[in-house]
Amino acid sequence: MKNIKTIIAFLFTAVLIVSCETYEDYDSEATVVGFTKNSSNINRVPEGGTLEGSVTLYVSDVSNADRTFTLVDLPADEFPTATDNYEYPSSVTIPAGVREIEVTVTAIDNSISPDDRTFFILAVQEGEGYVTGGQVLIGLKN
Repeated sequence: MKNIKTIIAFLFTAVLIVSCETYEDYDSEATVVGFTKNSSNINRVPEGGTLEGSVTLYVSDVSNADRTFTLVDLPADEFPTATDNYEYPSSVTIPAGVREIEVTVTAIDNSISPDDRTFFILAVQEGEGYVTGGQVLIGLKN
C-alpha cells in the first residue's frame, strides 16, 4: 500500500512538471482571426440557381473599435470548384464589442456536379496586427 501511494505521488509530480512547458514562440497578446469550424457544406443547390449558407468568423479579443478583415478563397486540393460557383464578401467588419459574426456564402450552380461535391477554402488574408486562425473548407453540391 505504501508503494502505491509513492507511485501515485511520483506520477502526479511528473504530470505537473511536464505540463508546465512554455511556448516562447507564441505571442499571447496577438489577435487571432479565423473561422470557428474547419468545414461547412451548402447542400441542395437548385440546378441553375443559388443557395446561401453561412460560416462563423471569430476574433480572439474584443475591441472598442470596428475591425475589417479581407477574405480570400483558396483552391481545395481535392475536387476544387470553379470560382463562378460561389460568392462571398471580399471583406467583413466585426463591430466593436463583438467577437463573432456570421459570413454569408452563396453557392451558384454554374457548373456544380449533381453527382459529386466540389470544394473551396475560405480564409482571412494575413495582415498587420493580427494572426490568421482557422480556414474553412466549404463543400457545394446540388
